Amino acid sequence: MFGKMLKRLSGGSNPGMAHEEPPSLIIARRERLIGDDGWFEAKSWIGGVPKLGGQSWPRANNNKPLHFLAQLDLSEIEAAGRGRTALPTEGAFAFFVGFVADDRLSGRILHVKSPDTSATTVPLDLGSVEDIGCDPFVDTENLYGPRHFPFWPVEFRQLPAIPRASVDDEEAMERVLRLQTEAINQLYQRRTYSFKASYESEKSALGEAPLFWLAALMFAERVPRMRAKVAAQRTRGEGYVKTSRARLDALEKGLPPPVGQGPFGDLAKERANSENWMATGRKSIAEADAHAAAVDAYVAKVAEIVKPTDPWELISSEDIAGLGGLFGEAHSREFKSFSRYILPTDWREYATDAIKLMAAGPKEAYARLPAGWRDLINTRYRLPIDYPHLMFGVGANIQGNEMFEHPEMRMVLQIGFDDMMYWPFGDNGAYHFWMPVDALRTGDVSKARITFESH
Repeated sequence: MFGKMLKRLSGGSNPGMAHEEPPSLIIARRERLIGDDGWFEAKSWIGGVPKLGGQSWPRANNNKPLHFLAQLDLSEIEAAGRGRTALPTEGAFAFFVGFVADDRLSGRILHVKSPDTSATTVPLDLGSVEDIGCDPFVDTENLYGPRHFPFWPVEFRQLPAIPRASVDDEEAMERVLRLQTEAINQLYQRRTYSFKASYESEKSALGEAPLFWLAALMFAERVPRMRAKVAAQRTRGEGYVKTSRARLDALEKGLPPPVGQGPFGDLAKERANSENWMATGRKSIAEADAHAAAVDAYVAKVAEIVKPTDPWELISSEDIAGLGGLFGEAHSREFKSFSRYILPTDWREYATDAIKLMAAGPKEAYARLPAGWRDLINTRYRLPIDYPHLMFGVGANIQGNEMFEHPEMRMVLQIGFDDMMYWPFGDNGAYHFWMPVDALRTGDVSKARITFESH
């Protein structure tokens, strides 16, 4: 019934095309098994680093490197679509996104005809992942946390024929999306929540979430960033003092406001306001200076106690208690203004990140995860929460994506919000890569268009 209804809604394949419409493919993380020696030799993956076959890492018009999201093998896509792919069958497509000035979206599809056996070098000037709406926890300067998005090999599963519903017909669009979701649910377990170790330990009866030294090391490597918060507070205070002093000097001498500052209003109020900002700035400087030495001492203390060790080793109960006390100091009254937004409320929250990273990490890391946690991720966490990763399916229509109104365009790829990848994409957003029908078979990726939507 599902296939018949979709065929009726879509009117079947396009008779003007020399080949059939490409089948819709759901993209899911592969199940990972102990002893899977081919895991890191996968031909299709999301996250990690691309293998571009000698091609240069793509850059936006402002010369900033784009961020890599996925590399998908065209022969695997053809096999999943049982030969009915509209794409070339040689090599792989690599997908990149970024933003340029004025928040204009940039992106690229590269046709990699002969992928390398080793990863392409990541540009040194690659910007923050926050630029594309991702979790700042992913940082190229990290030692123990993720330096780039986790590497996850993927598989493709064909869905029944999916129609092209108009965004103007809300009823038809909702019906089609519901049917697509039902088809996906027949293939994979779905979830409505992000992965959190403490939650799963209770919900799945797995017992207390395992705490590996990786969690402690991630905590320790972030503590030195408190120094930057001290320096930033001092700089901010100096700015207040400089601005307010310049404004007061101008008032005193009867001069116009300093360049870049707003016009004067009531002079008495202006003077009082500037004096208040002067006092705020001096207080900020004094607080930073008063805590700088203590923060330095705390950073040194953490470095002395949490030294590099086997990151995949479980932490003893005695060490867990000691680390809890050490972490508590960061949230003391003395330090809380410098640890806020750098450290979580409880260092054991890093257990979630450690499990996610070990699940996608080296063989020895994955093997040290308890079997129950491996099974959990292999069953419930192979898909994103809401908008799935898709090829040629019905994409998420979050803010009325105008590309749905172009009948000559096909959605080559949808990459949706995915907590396992550190891809919040702003507020539960999605990236779409589009190509005209006549460019698919030839692989003319120069005609690709990229769109982004979020709530």
